[in-house]
Amino acid sequence: MKNKFKTLIRKIKRMGFKIKEEPEINDPVCGMELADDFISSEYRGIKYYFCSENCKTEFESNPNKFIS
Repeated sequence: MKNKFKTLIRKIKRMGFKIKEEPEINDPVCGMELADDFISSEYRGIKYYFCSENCKTEFESNPNKFIS
């Protein structure tokens, strides 16, 4: 049984499976890459994430300036 398992593991490794990485999330105002503790706001059904209340406030005052 151990040999079958080892053979299976070798075959899977040869197939080149890769671990899916989390997408990078950046603050649309300052461009900072965000960690797990971020602030969010929704505009036209899309959720945007911010590093601080200041960036969120700036975004909410003129969203079109920061989205393309």
